[in-house]
Amino acid sequence: MRGTVLVVEDERMLRSALRRVLAPVHDVSMVERAEEALERVLSGERFDVILTDLMLPGMSGMQLYAELERVAPEQAQAVVFMSGNASSPSAKAFLAKLPGRWVEKPFESQDLLGLLNERLG
Repeated sequence: MRGTVLVVEDERMLRSALRRVLAPVHDVSMVERAEEALERVLSGERFDVILTDLMLPGMSGMQLYAELERVAPEQAQAVVFMSGNASSPSAKAFLAKLPGRWVEKPFESQDLLGLLNERLG
């Protein structure tokens, strides 16, 4: 199922790789900062999946999720996290509350696509 995916990732090379993997099967938008993602949702855009890094400069993925729960709960339900550094107790506890909604970096393309397909139903 083709979906609309917003990728929130601060690393340019990873954004580029994610676009190559996702664009053939989904409509993909990219932003570098969680604040940009929030602005797009607040302006009325809606996404089937919001794929965000857990740790970002400025607003973190966890903070983005909390803000989306407050202002656009249906979009909070669309969030899927990528994490390469979920070593802090708070990050581990946060992800433990969201089973099936995160993937650990580095991940295989097929694993990510499979997770997104599950989320798209």
